[in-house]
Amino acid sequence: MNSAHNPTYDAALAAKFASAARHSRLVRILRVSVPATVIVAMAVIIYIAFFNKFRIPELPLTVENMVVSGTKITMESPIFPASPRTSGPTSSGPRPRRRTSPIPIMSISRTCAPKC
Repeated sequence: MNSAHNPTYDAALAAKFASAARHSRLVRILRVSVPATVIVAMAVIIYIAFFNKFRIPELPLTVENMVVSGTKITMESPIFPASPRTSGPTSSGPRPRRRTSPIPIMSISRTCAPKC
């Protein structure tokens, strides 16, 4: 056994041995921590993908309901009928009220709001 009192003690050899021991300790730690980190990261990604409550829900609108005519886009679907209508009693009495709105058309060529 080499010690500081032994005449065959080599300080450089002890430093190399200490360095090798530190390296072996680091390798043992990384052998466990790297795969564990990868597994945890994959679990977080899967959790976010399947159980995210802030996910944007799928809307009942599709591109198939869009009609493009020149520079105008028209939406045709059960949610937006060709001519939106509203009916019901008025607030002043039992008289019926009926309103028909124009067809919703968006212009591609206009770059600002309708009331520019």
